[in-house]
Amino acid sequence: MHRCVLLLLFLAWPSPLYAAHMRLFQQGKFQHSLRIDAPTVQRLPGHPAYLRIAPDPWHGGRLRIDRSDFSRFSCIEFRLRSRQGEIRRLPFKVFDYFGTSKAVDLAHYAGGRIGTDWQRVRIPLQALMTKDYHLDNVTVLAFSPPAPLFPYEIEQIRLLDLRGPVFRGYEVRSDKVVSLKFSDVDLAAARQLPSTAFTVTSRDDPRFRVPIVPFAVGFDRITVAVDSGGSGLTNETRIHLVLPLSLRTQRGYTISVHGLQDDAGNSPDHTRIVFRPTASVISPSIHVNQVGYARHAPKVAFVGNWLGDLGPMPLTAGPFTVIDAASGRAVFQGTLQLRAAHDPQSGEDVYVADFSSVTQPGRYYLRVAGLIGRSYTFRIADDVYDPVYRAVMRVFYHRRNTDIGPPFADSGQQRRGIPSRLNGVFHPALRHYPLSNGEQPHAFKQVVKGWFDAGDYGQYINNAAPVWAHIGFALDVAGSGHFRDGELHIPESGNGIPDVLDELAWGSEWAMSMQDARDGGVYHKIASGHWDRVLPGEIDKPRFIYEKTTSATANMAAMMAIYARLIRPYNASAAERASHAARLAWRFVQRHPTWPAEGEGYHPPARDADNGDYTGKTAIPARLWAAAELYRLTGEAQYQQAFLRLWAQYPQQPPWPALWAYLCADHPNRDVRKAQQAKRMLLARAKLRRTYMDRNPYMIAKHTHIPFSGWGNVGQSSRHAIDFLLAFAMTGDRDWLRRAWLSLNAQLGANPLSLSYIVGVGAHAVRDPLDMGCKMHGSCMERPPLKGVPVFGPIWHLPAYKPLHLHINQAYYPAEAPTPADNYAGAYPVLRRFVDARYVIPMAEWTLREASAVAVVFGLLRDDRLLLHPLGGCERRLADDGIGGR
Repeated sequence: MHRCVLLLLFLAWPSPLYAAHMRLFQQGKFQHSLRIDAPTVQRLPGHPAYLRIAPDPWHGGRLRIDRSDFSRFSCIEFRLRSRQGEIRRLPFKVFDYFGTSKAVDLAHYAGGRIGTDWQRVRIPLQALMTKDYHLDNVTVLAFSPPAPLFPYEIEQIRLLDLRGPVFRGYEVRSDKVVSLKFSDVDLAAARQLPSTAFTVTSRDDPRFRVPIVPFAVGFDRITVAVDSGGSGLTNETRIHLVLPLSLRTQRGYTISVHGLQDDAGNSPDHTRIVFRPTASVISPSIHVNQVGYARHAPKVAFVGNWLGDLGPMPLTAGPFTVIDAASGRAVFQGTLQLRAAHDPQSGEDVYVADFSSVTQPGRYYLRVAGLIGRSYTFRIADDVYDPVYRAVMRVFYHRRNTDIGPPFADSGQQRRGIPSRLNGVFHPALRHYPLSNGEQPHAFKQVVKGWFDAGDYGQYINNAAPVWAHIGFALDVAGSGHFRDGELHIPESGNGIPDVLDELAWGSEWAMSMQDARDGGVYHKIASGHWDRVLPGEIDKPRFIYEKTTSATANMAAMMAIYARLIRPYNASAAERASHAARLAWRFVQRHPTWPAEGEGYHPPARDADNGDYTGKTAIPARLWAAAELYRLTGEAQYQQAFLRLWAQYPQQPPWPALWAYLCADHPNRDVRKAQQAKRMLLARAKLRRTYMDRNPYMIAKHTHIPFSGWGNVGQSSRHAIDFLLAFAMTGDRDWLRRAWLSLNAQLGANPLSLSYIVGVGAHAVRDPLDMGCKMHGSCMERPPLKGVPVFGPIWHLPAYKPLHLHINQAYYPAEAPTPADNYAGAYPVLRRFVDARYVIPMAEWTLREASAVAVVFGLLRDDRLLLHPLGGCERRLADDGIGGR
């Protein structure tokens, strides 16, 4: 038996063959649409679901299909014949936009000649592959003109898979649970198999001499990989066997599988799985922070697992032990505490192991009764997060729009920047919009420095603005010497200025170059008209500078006010220049109408649909922040009056950077009552975040509504620590500091997948982020990715604007949509919905704003000996206001 996909089953007749093909399509195995170039196409008599292509003597047959992954099949097969004379040579190949296969002679596979009778030929796909093109993305099947030029016909084209399901490994999840992993299993049929289809035997464990049948079998399925063309998926079916007897370490076992097949009846490549559990294996059921814990921080790990449609893995609240990795000696023993029963977010009975009393620096791991193996090794140290801060913060250097090379670039990350002569030209749209200042289409304006935003090379004022808020806050509350010169190994290291401020200076130079010095307005962004498909140094067309917007101009005013305040102790002239730019931008905001108008969002010109917007539908938050920062910088009444007026207009709680700036504006004319209100609002944010943390089984301080999971609020859990650090800076209550530390754990591996969501950080970390180097030069699975990239992580539902997302959503079993609508415990758990693939943008991407939040949190918490404190005078005047810290 074999699986086949009929390439020409594209007419919507309700035949059984068509229905079978649609089932494959829904599983993401094949995409089905086509266009024929040149050949005649006709319906086959008596077979309405088949098409026949009939190239004439002057045109080769080109069959166009959607991007499709052929690499997972064994061969391609079709019938062909000559309509006139004998054909002794008929070249055939497949290709896509970026790769071409080898050409093979179809006559060779037809016995040396193609006659006028129908012949079936089968070509091994291996014969078409090249060193660089593995057929993982095919868009064209090309039949070249024959020699001599006789007409011919081709029909019934199909792909064949003769390999059957591939065994992908196993996991010993507990002493009574083994999970098997297979690709391409007919899941509906597998679920109908009796338990006796799976038996476990052992030669050296006498209890298993007679085959043991599991008393329960569970299933789940998820996409685990996306091919380098971004179309073909690898789905993995997990089969969970719950045994009546416990497995023992150092004993050999054999699992025999009977009756398992793919959807065409092929049997798996492995029907006997031999394994030997060992005490040293990493248990997939113990989830620790793989980097480690600060000495005086709370130290928790989580224990549990999910068995697909069986629900939580059975586990009891037994003992756990902390082992010193160097000596193998137990240093602490505790008892698991049940935190959540049948948690719908993880699918688990979630237990917590608290070992906060262990403070001796060293390397440790956990063992848990009832589980085979141990946790990943982790550190306890004062400075445990220092390497994490450096890795994430150095991402900014690698994202600079300039040449990146030795001695500062990480290995494999060297590249050139976009040529300065291409940065940039005014977009034609600047001629006709309300804030036009006579900019001529395609006229050059020099834009310098800055960072690329994310997986693209756009540079957006609004998306970059939070970088200044995050770094400004970090430098406000950091103790003396907390952020140092020379620690990031960047070109500016050694100039006597903290490296993090040098990085901010690089961005500030870019922001000021985005300003129109004539009127103070700030252009929204600089970007290519469409997403770039080459490395920065290979771009050969000028990038567009887009319209000025009120929000970009106001944000830039706040950014430059922060930079002016921070750089003043080191460089007075730089501070004055930034202060002037901030004032000029504020004046523009005051004198010009809001554009886009309130309630309308900015969108790029219609011809440039392929670059980001990054804007909301109101400019009030940006204006409010700008007024607060300018008041903090100058103490001038005009800025305070504007801030208070805008605050009164704001329908919701103002953004924290504006409240923090006003709270820290240590000027005699500050409205103390409004400052007290700002403090209460910031504490209210922290208390709400605390509620979220208390309700989340993995202590992730995200919104409690499950469908709100995504876009970094799980994978970038450390971002939530900012609210806790704000509260700690205002009150000195160490419970807020404790919660900030707890916010780091999920991002660093203390999550249901035991996966660190920061590239290169932790023993088991993501490998394929949306990163320019991997994007242009093959998968990061084959090439070292940029260390320190903090990806978004799991997401509840991938937006279905791409077929890839649709296929991933549909691959989940149990289904991603709960049935009934509020039965989240019956859906695929959201904390497990992650594919380590750069093509899955909502999971694999990141942006500057998130990276800066992650960086400063780890920077502030990186060393337990570096105390945090409020900025001098910022809170002392409010110390006796009666507002508690809890």
